[in-house]
Amino acid sequence: MTLPVLNIRPAPLADLTPVLKASSLAFETRGLPMWTQELLDPARLEAQYPDAQGYAGYLEGRPVAAMLLVPSDPVFWPSDPPGEALYLHKLAVHPDWQGLRLSAQMIEEAVQLTRAAGRPWLRLDTAAERPKLRTLYEALGFRLVREGHLGGWPAAWYELPV
Repeated sequence: MTLPVLNIRPAPLADLTPVLKASSLAFETRGLPMWTQELLDPARLEAQYPDAQGYAGYLEGRPVAAMLLVPSDPVFWPSDPPGEALYLHKLAVHPDWQGLRLSAQMIEEAVQLTRAAGRPWLRLDTAAERPKLRTLYEALGFRLVREGHLGGWPAAWYELPV
């Protein structure tokens, strides 16, 4: 089976929202709630990540994967010096397209964008109790930096040298 190749490009938050909401709903259905539907509306995303650049992975002209890259992350990485990393948030693949290594393509694009920005690190945070997601990040080369709690939630912080 030939795996699909995404056309990844900058995208408006409105293109990311359907992917994020479908992915979140699928996780919730499996008993693994991730993000609330309200948090994924474009206006809410814009307010939470005002400096974010959205990227969508398109297949046949339809967005099927999404991610946000932000130039700083004072909530999860407050002690990072400016310009040291790009920060990956809201990586998602539409449930109809999961299992085809599309997340790996999105992360590879994030690596290339981080490198092009002259930043030595791509960093992210994730829920600590998500072993499959953590395994994915670790398989793609991310290194666990620390675990802890943020806002009452168990979290894990990862970084990847680019």
